[in-house]
Amino acid sequence: TQSPLLRMILLRIDRFLYRHWMIITIGLLLIITVLSLYPIPVLPEMGGNDKIRHFIAYGVLTFPVSYVNFKKTFPLLLVFVCFSGCIELIQPLVNRNGEWLDLLANAAGIVIGFLVGKGILTLKKSFFLYKNSQ
Repeated sequence: TQSPLLRMILLRIDRFLYRHWMIITIGLLLIITVLSLYPIPVLPEMGGNDKIRHFIAYGVLTFPVSYVNFKKTFPLLLVFVCFSGCIELIQPLVNRNGEWLDLLANAAGIVIGFLVGKGILTLKKSFFLYKNSQ
């Protein structure tokens, strides 16, 4: 059996995402833009693999769009990839390193973010259909 508390939490998250997905997406896009293009005099040494940070950032960016089943998801995903490419081209102008591998990590994050959003959407539908059929 499923917990009523879990159901309530999932419903609240679901409603929040459906009501605010566009604001969340625009906010994430602005954060990514500022963090990617903010001019700094000296590039800091970052521990770990920065490709993972790119992957996660663009995966999180894509998740709300795919979760709410936006009708124009695929064109928007292409816009995200092109946007990512533009950022990589602009970065050398603001004392950053633009790298093709960053673009690849961003694109991979977009694909995985899309798949995770669709997967959770599918699980959500089966969860609520299962609950309603009992």
